[in-house]
Amino acid sequence: MAHLTIDERFKIYEMNKSGYSSRYIGKKLGRDKSTICYELKKFKNSYRPDKANELALSLRKGKRTRKLDINYNLQTEIIEQLMLGISPDIISGRRKIEQHTVNISTESIYQFIYTSPIAQEQKLYLFLARKRKARLHHGTRIRQKRVIIPNRVSITARPDMISKIADIGHLEGDITFNKGNQSRNIGGLVDIRTQRVFLTLNRSKRTKEVIGNMNKKLKTLSHIIKSITLDNGTEFTNHEKLLPNSDRQVYFCNAYSPWQKPLIEKINSMVHRVYSKSSDIKKLTIKQLLSLSNKKGPLNYVKKGPLYLKIFMSYYPQIYSY
Repeated sequence: MAHLTIDERFKIYEMNKSGYSSRYIGKKLGRDKSTICYELKKFKNSYRPDKANELALSLRKGKRTRKLDINYNLQTEIIEQLMLGISPDIISGRRKIEQHTVNISTESIYQFIYTSPIAQEQKLYLFLARKRKARLHHGTRIRQKRVIIPNRVSITARPDMISKIADIGHLEGDITFNKGNQSRNIGGLVDIRTQRVFLTLNRSKRTKEVIGNMNKKLKTLSHIIKSITLDNGTEFTNHEKLLPNSDRQVYFCNAYSPWQKPLIEKINSMVHRVYSKSSDIKKLTIKQLLSLSNKKGPLNYVKKGPLYLKIFMSYYPQIYSY
């Protein structure tokens, strides 16, 4: 049978609004009851004939059918979680860990948020961390002049086992800024295996300041640190003075490839969910910063739950305590 027309969709809307059953509406339109039920499920809370027609037309243009466009139970679950402020990557990751029968990738959720008429109607982008109405295209970041780092060792020389979380003591590091202040910053380190987070408050991005504070944070752990992966910023040019008396190896990502240290990038994002980028970083105290990364802080406990807390405390219960 032919697809529903826009006129039929408006009639469905009017009769559904008046309280008529799907069976009655189907009989009036010469359609099967299941067709009407399926149509109304597209917009569970409030059926919109214009948006429903847009969705149907877009699916008919030869585009690949997406899970969230046709699986309405999954769609409802994802929308509810987004409205709770849970990010797409955590939604996706949690479903895999909890072994749901239907999984969904982070990219699929973002595509749904920015291209689906249903998501646009509900303005789901407002529940994302940055609340952007339009999604940025890949490669839109301004590229800075390349920095020459002495004795730089590329991430391509790093053993594959590190990315597979083989053992404790392999870290990723970075710094993140707040709007209006490109000097004072928050430094971050995270252990890939245990996902334990360490934060520092830097008065500037000078390499002496950044590396110095990282040394203070890691001095009691130097004997277990095996590697640290950083990006190519000027703040890390003094990397040879990072735990100089240990056996650690420092690796650097390829140029403009922050995705090669995904865990610390995620931590940066989470820091700014708790402490907004628009906040005045000059008012941030070390005590407040440490409250984010202590054993039961939002970056170490709420994010991952008791299971991860048990993992890293079982490794070094005394070392990994404050």
